[in-house]
Amino acid sequence: MNVRSPTWLLTQRTLVQFPRNPMVLGFSVPPVLMMFVVFGTLFESVKQLPGFPTDNYYEYLAPAAVLMTTVPGIANSAVTLATDFQNRYLYKL
Repeated sequence: MNVRSPTWLLTQRTLVQFPRNPMVLGFSVPPVLMMFVVFGTLFESVKQLPGFPTDNYYEYLAPAAVLMTTVPGIANSAVTLATDFQNRYLYKL
């Protein structure tokens, strides 16, 4: 059996199911946008404090934005994987 075949089937299935479940994108994008738009503009003057690690406050927020984007994605992947095991979808591949 080709290794790329199950990977390609799972990728196709995910792309087909994505329009049916747009909340996956809804849980990851709005919190990051809110963080950059609201907190980025509110606390931008904190970069003028002595000892602040960077001149750009958005660079300071970027690691938290990556974390806030990936954690819901990991949770959604875990739920989908558990559902695939319950439905025995992975065994059918």
